[in-house]
Formats: sequence, structure tokens, C-alpha cells
Amino acid sequence: MSQIIDNIDIVVNPDKIFIELTDNDQNIVVSAENITVSVNSSLSVTTQDIFHVGETPVGIINNSNAIFTTLNNFQPESVELIVNGTIQTYGVDYYTTGSNTININISPVIGDIIRVNYKQG
Repeated sequence: MSQIIDNIDIVVNPDKIFIELTDNDQNIVVSAENITVSVNSSLSVTTQDIFHVGETPVGIINNSNAIFTTLNNFQPESVELIVNGTIQTYGVDYYTTGSNTININISPVIGDIIRVNYKQG
């Protein structure tokens, strides 16, 4: 299904939702996977403007591993860890080291779902 209202295009199908807002100078695209903002050539977007939401960090969930990495470097103060839908508390449930490593204080067990939100650094 696709619907165009003025300069907004919304596409919905069973696999993903896609919303695009287009103006003469900017383009904003929101999909199930990411958010993209494009602006005219006189402006620029830096990695400090990129947020990763709902990323599955890399690491084995096997009842003993507690170290996970993100696909991109992050700004440590921006990291938000979610385990089984519950936001974890920094310094209590997890902490970060380096620019892309998350250490979870209690190793996730098989079947746990881990997601991370962060601002790219």
C-alpha cells in the first residue's frame, strides 16, 4: 500500500514500514531498519548526527558470555542497553569499554533478546 499526501510518501507492507518526507532542500526517510536525513549540499551530516536504534550487538548468548560489540563506534554516554524489552541501568547492569564494547554484569541466557541504541561516535 502506498499513499502520497502532498510531499509525504507512506508505504506499508508486512515486512516493513517506510515513510518518506521530501522537501526541496531535505529528505527524511524512516524505515523499520533506520532513519536517514539528507539535506541540501550547503549543509552536512556528520557521524555525530547518526543514531542507531534497536541494533542487535555482536556476541554469543550462551549463559556465560558477557561481552558484546556494536557494529559502529559509539559515544559512551549515549549507549542504552535493552534486554528482553527492559532498559538496563548503566553502571549497575552494564558498562562500556573502548568505543564499541558493552560488558553486561550478568551474562545473558539462551533465548534472551539484546538490543542497543546509541549515537555514533
